[in-house]
Amino acid sequence: MKFRLPDHFGRWAAAAVVAVIVAVLAGGQSGLVALWSNHSKTDRMKSEIVRLNIQRDSIDTVIGRLQHDTTYIERVAREKLGMARKDEKVFKFIGTK
Repeated sequence: MKFRLPDHFGRWAAAAVVAVIVAVLAGGQSGLVALWSNHSKTDRMKSEIVRLNIQRDSIDTVIGRLQHDTTYIERVAREKLGMARKDEKVFKFIGTK
């Protein structure tokens, strides 16, 4: 008498093997989910780097103008600090609501 496995055993064995493969690929620190998550984080960080580089370049431009451009310095003093020349008067209008 030979030992014979049930007919449905092959399907269950194949399903178990597939389940183990999927669990190994999807789970853990080097699985597909972690890989996708790291890829998304990398994209966000690259975008942030670009944004910060643009901001740094803008600040560098302002610094350069403040160091060398007297017209710009005067404009900043007038607009941001409310300053005026000796022969000028500054009027501030208070809005009503």
